[in-house]
Amino acid sequence: MKKNKARLNPDITPSKYFIQIEPNLADFTFEGNEVIYLDIKKKIKSFSLHSAELKITEAKLVLGQNSYSTKIKYNPKSEEVLLTFPSSVSGKARLHLSFQGVINDQLRGLYRSKYTHKAKEQYLATTQFEATDARRMFPCFDEPSHKARFILEVIVPKEHTVISNTIEQTISPHKPGYKIVRFEPTPKMSTYLLALILGELEHLKAKSKRGVEIRVHTTPGKKQQAKYALEFTKKALDFLEDYFGIPYPMPVLDLIAVPDFGAGAMENWGAITFRETLLLVDESQSPFSQKQRVAEVIAHELVHQWFGNLVTMEWWTHLWLNESFATYMAYVTVDAIYPDWNFWTKFVLEEQSFALQQDSLHATHPIEVPVNHPEEIAEIFDAISYAKGASVLRMLSNYIGEDHFRDGLSLYLKKHSYKNTSSVHLWEAFEKISGLPVRQIMKTWTTKSGFPVISAKLSKNKLHLAQEVFKQLSNKKVGKELWPVPLLIETGDNQYLSPMLMKSKTAKVAIDPASQYLNLDYNDASLTIINYDIALLARLLPLMQEKKLSTLDRLALVRDSFLLAKSGRLPTEIYLEVLTFLNNEQSYVVWSEVAKGTNQLRRMLAGTKADKDFENFTKQIFSELLNQKSLGLKPKKGETNNNAMLRGIAFAEAGLSGYKPAKNEAMKLFKQAQRGMGVNPNLRSAVYAIVAKYGGLTAHKSLQKMYVESDFATHKQQLLFGMINGCTEQNQKVLLNFIFSSSVRDQDRPFAIAAAVTNSEIKHFAWNAIKSNWPELLRKYGGSKMMGTLITGATSFNSNRELSSLQKFLKGKKIPAAKQSIAQTLEKVQININWQKRDISSISKYLREF
Repeated sequence: MKKNKARLNPDITPSKYFIQIEPNLADFTFEGNEVIYLDIKKKIKSFSLHSAELKITEAKLVLGQNSYSTKIKYNPKSEEVLLTFPSSVSGKARLHLSFQGVINDQLRGLYRSKYTHKAKEQYLATTQFEATDARRMFPCFDEPSHKARFILEVIVPKEHTVISNTIEQTISPHKPGYKIVRFEPTPKMSTYLLALILGELEHLKAKSKRGVEIRVHTTPGKKQQAKYALEFTKKALDFLEDYFGIPYPMPVLDLIAVPDFGAGAMENWGAITFRETLLLVDESQSPFSQKQRVAEVIAHELVHQWFGNLVTMEWWTHLWLNESFATYMAYVTVDAIYPDWNFWTKFVLEEQSFALQQDSLHATHPIEVPVNHPEEIAEIFDAISYAKGASVLRMLSNYIGEDHFRDGLSLYLKKHSYKNTSSVHLWEAFEKISGLPVRQIMKTWTTKSGFPVISAKLSKNKLHLAQEVFKQLSNKKVGKELWPVPLLIETGDNQYLSPMLMKSKTAKVAIDPASQYLNLDYNDASLTIINYDIALLARLLPLMQEKKLSTLDRLALVRDSFLLAKSGRLPTEIYLEVLTFLNNEQSYVVWSEVAKGTNQLRRMLAGTKADKDFENFTKQIFSELLNQKSLGLKPKKGETNNNAMLRGIAFAEAGLSGYKPAKNEAMKLFKQAQRGMGVNPNLRSAVYAIVAKYGGLTAHKSLQKMYVESDFATHKQQLLFGMINGCTEQNQKVLLNFIFSSSVRDQDRPFAIAAAVTNSEIKHFAWNAIKSNWPELLRKYGGSKMMGTLITGATSFNSNRELSSLQKFLKGKKIPAAKQSIAQTLEKVQININWQKRDISSISKYLREF
């Protein structure tokens, strides 16, 4: 049941905030004063604004020479405060408020973050306001359409660095040992983009080509890890200014590494905050995959400085305008700066494949989803708003052409700068530039959930195509939606049919009998999966084996076969047979897609008669990969980044499946690490997981010790998830005690717990730990997406007994931010049960004969 719309009175609009705040990091409290400049368009006697977990100690409204005392009434449920005046008021006014609050430990609003420097625990304070948490630091009109200018003044100890969205205007002495830092007024912007970070920080700085000062801030002792981020940010800022044709509008660009951070990063205008793992790089300790991820996340947040900050969605229904574009444009940016990375292959692996997995659930939603109440907002920060939206944009860019796409974006941004928009404004810009019916096409893709599967068969030189809704859970009714799907059909090496737009349920295409093969969606350009009949599939598999299909088409063939098998449209043994055609494959992204599929299949088969045979199957295919001449167990001097990452996958999957040479090499490398000789960063995750699985309790405790002693966040992450992924029943109690201890940060715990439940060997013990710690987990994470993250680990469950237990525990628990995650998790468990029941016998037979 949808909630009633919860929006503030549109007749009261703020134009400017003056905020003075004094945080106290000794007792984790703060005091503040503010003046909000308002335009009250109609006579009213009362109005509400947002305020959560704040105590307002004084409030008055000033109109001209008249001052009105106010009566204050809190509504904690709606996170609003009602101000009532002695008589009706209207016109230009100033609202004066004084308030008090807490610097919390919940990773939202104004919160505290702990770090250690020179063996001493210290704290900094930072903000995270998106989507609706600015109201936790100051009373405000906390909706994206209420754009205003902000002047922030902060009282802090003299030794503290203070960062906000703009540069310091003045720094004045205050009471002994303190200073007042006043910042330049911000541009007109939404409340969720305001930022405040304070504490003992250090930084590296540089200037962009146009002279914008760029600073990367860290806690003490870590600024050398900011070099990579600084260098990339310079290049990315220059590229985006040129691409959009609009200068970055702020005088400074600060990037801040925060030790405790709930999200990955946050695009506060001019003061972007990050998890340390997504900003800081150590050249001797960072795997190449982390460098790629850091570049992608920085680019994503920089795109937001235009898309989201300069032009902002009118309401959260249009969140995808922020996140889909930032996701898509991040890949455009990184690919332009590092063309040798082949970054679009990573897009299909990480974004498009993920979108197809999530959007083929019944528990999904359209890209553009109506949001009536703030409680619903957290649910839409998900794979649909980010990954599916970005995949649809990639499809659109291919359809209208990259130049038209870029020019349409530039027109949209210039026309709507400092304003709020909805999707239609963007489609208008693309239509004006391209002359194509963008609105008509995109309306279907953004307002309907799901996507089509296109079935293909060849008969008498006619290709017969049919589209229908694709869902993994095939025993439920599906709709009759149709999508306009652009298709570029490859018929041979550099040979293609004319591009087509498939809008009807069925289509027939004439095929030249001389065509070598039929590859329906060249380079996996459209958001669809292809269900070839056996004859067409049989013609493609040898081409995949010989690598005559593009990397993206080989990836798509593996992924689509997996999804079709999971849904019951293709026998699972045919999917397994597809994998045997990869004996010459050396692409990291293709094998990553394989590993994702085989790990899901392994969890579905856990505890069944096929369990051990499947482990032998994975051992064989990944050990054969590892033994390819270009790979081997040991890194090679001057090898490609592709091979360095590929070895990490092969090493982990083969070793965890029991391949002795990988096990022995991992144990040897771990012993060297204990003697102070570092493990190659690209192999660490694999080594730690294998050691955790086969090294017993002693090795497990050694990994924990290394985790506690490491001061590099990425290395700690490799250690933690290595312990989890390799954990056995013997070490499960020690592991879960460690995860719930103070050694693991609050920001990492939900992901660690979910990963533990995903490990089939310890899933029941880990799930019981969630149940035992439920009240504290709910207090800490109940208002954020992290609560949903905790629950998603249960997708490893694969029996009716486990499903029933899960449903019983979750019944009646109201967690608005996790509602979608719960529905998706329950559905994924049901998919496992159906899949196992349907295919277990044929899978067992295939594996026995393999």
